Amino acid sequence: MGAFQMVGCGRLAKLTNTGTLRPLNRCHQRSCPICAGIRGRQYTHRVTKALDNMTHTLADESAAQLMPDAQKMIGLKITLNSGEACELSNIRTRLTIMHSTWTRLLRTSKLKDVLLGALRSTEITQCSTTAANPHMHCLIMLPLDSDVIDLENHIRRYWSRTIRKAVKKAESIPEHNTSASVGGVSELYRHSIQDCQEWISYSTKGSY
Repeated sequence: MGAFQMVGCGRLAKLTNTGTLRPLNRCHQRSCPICAGIRGRQYTHRVTKALDNMTHTLADESAAQLMPDAQKMIGLKITLNSGEACELSNIRTRLTIMHSTWTRLLRTSKLKDVLLGALRSTEITQCSTTAANPHMHCLIMLPLDSDVIDLENHIRRYWSRTIRKAVKKAESIPEHNTSASVGGVSELYRHSIQDCQEWISYSTKGSY
């Protein structure tokens, strides 16, 4: 039924006052590219408003140039997964493990003491007819003077160790390789609202 709804999604649309087309018959299916794109834009707008209301300002914004360094912040992009792809029947278990591990990671003393804000978006990429790779695109906001290298090492160690232990227990398997469970940890190209928006737009494409 969902596939039939997606075929007709966006067939009817109206022209808004800003000159854009707004679909009138949305299917609201998670796999629909039209609905996913709309959700992504909504999330980007909400996060942008949240950034504007934070006590710190992104370091490369023009408004930050007149502020002391103690009021400036930077963004750290992170891509995380559960190590190896899993059977489709284990997707729900893997997602539960990843989401709970992310929450616990943010509560570790190393991060909790410096964390200004964080978000994550979960994406599932199907690898074959029987397996998929659930992964998360994340963004954490930190004070300007944060030791990014130390935090990256902490994230890599904690995530890999915790995911491996949780998956082995939940799926009753003897070994689970998590050497590639942290896909990347890097600062924003520029610590600006625009760069945050670009990362969020990328992160929320087809998000669950």
